[in-house]
Amino acid sequence: MDYGKEIAKEGLNIKAIKLRPDNPFTWASGYRMPIYNDNRMFLSEPERRNLIIESFIRLIEKEKIEFNMIAGTSTSGIAPGAILADRLKIPFIYVRDKPKDHGLKNQIEGIDAEKDLDGKKVILIEDLISTGGSSVRTVQAIRNANGVCNFCLSIFNYGLNKATNEFYSMDPLCEVRSLLTYDVLLETAKEINYLSQEQVDILKEWRNDPFGWGEKHGFPKVEDKVIILSEKEQEARKRVCLPLDGLNTIEEIKARIEELSPVVGLFKIGKETFTRFGPEVVKIVQDSGSDVFLDLKYHDIPNTVKGAANAATKLGVYMFNIHASGGLEMMKAAMEGVKEAVEKYNVKAPKVIAVTVLTSIDEDILNKELNIPGIVEDQVLSLAQLTNKAGLNGIVCSAADLHALKDKLPENFIYVTPGIKGPNTPAGIDQKRIFTPGNAAQEGSTILVVGRAITAAPNRVKAGYEILQDMAEHL
Repeated sequence: MDYGKEIAKEGLNIKAIKLRPDNPFTWASGYRMPIYNDNRMFLSEPERRNLIIESFIRLIEKEKIEFNMIAGTSTSGIAPGAILADRLKIPFIYVRDKPKDHGLKNQIEGIDAEKDLDGKKVILIEDLISTGGSSVRTVQAIRNANGVCNFCLSIFNYGLNKATNEFYSMDPLCEVRSLLTYDVLLETAKEINYLSQEQVDILKEWRNDPFGWGEKHGFPKVEDKVIILSEKEQEARKRVCLPLDGLNTIEEIKARIEELSPVVGLFKIGKETFTRFGPEVVKIVQDSGSDVFLDLKYHDIPNTVKGAANAATKLGVYMFNIHASGGLEMMKAAMEGVKEAVEKYNVKAPKVIAVTVLTSIDEDILNKELNIPGIVEDQVLSLAQLTNKAGLNGIVCSAADLHALKDKLPENFIYVTPGIKGPNTPAGIDQKRIFTPGNAAQEGSTILVVGRAITAAPNRVKAGYEILQDMAEHL
């Protein structure tokens, strides 16, 4: 078996490796890169773990490497390294690229802080080698602890010149061997029709100049592209809410927030993202300096919704929602849950809004599928008035409904409107009632939920800025 090709196929299949030369990712550094790699995806299933571990064993046997200890890099090399050591029945340690700044300030875990490695021959396991700096520091840490480390094995290697030079500069030399190389990845992706030849050529260019590639292909470094907002554009930014949907790792979440914070004031965490990551993702958004709209649409018996509202308030979110169709008592119970949490945990009360009629529902669906007579606007108004009676702060509705609502509800009532298309980009295909940002702002929308009009655009920051410009004309 050619383990490199097998790992490439599996990695592309499970999205541990993603190649997007036409719509590159934004790395944490702000550079636009056409590749994304998360080898932790291989850990989820036994057969995937086995593929990696068996490949490492075959590589060690092929290279005839002498060793009596395995080390894993912290943190991504720990799991594969520990599994490999267990399979080989030998000692395991894990090593940071720099010492901790607290406690015993250890750099190597698995040995007594007052002892060293006593000349043991150590194989270092990495998950990915990119620029090589942290890997080289880890090798040096093993050597400083009286260990012999002449081989670093990785699951994947970008093959960048910077990493090659880093390792070649070591004395004595530490040799790098990788289960999957960049060349094998591109070759395999072409064979299985994941990439065209033109895309392969573009990706080869990236490896030759990774930090200049984006600019050359029309994708400038995000932090280099400083956007100076006018006063009205700043106001518009506060009112734009971006859903953090379709992201599979915490790293992708962090990168999306970093990329789009210049044009987005509020991030929405929905059912998909909250189910995948839990409350941790709320804290990640908050730690970035942004606020959270927790879009879980609570709809249950009053006491259950009261408990959920209490928990959401404790998380410190800016806003969360419930379904108005749950009835008056359910909505009142939610507000009781908020009040109790504010008093108990000394936190700020979030805005609580109710979903009226989903923007994916038009009159045909309302009448024929849900068996609710009348027009959508009348149903929205009825539920909005019930929401106000329950003491909530506002509603979720289409911007198309605002003209029939605003003069019948309090002046400070909040209107959160999904179904927003960009001036030059479309909304999601499942949205039935769609408005441009400027039209929504003009109609009186308080917060605009803008998803695919930004996230599906070739240049997401540019699409977001165009939305702010469109809104600013009507503020």
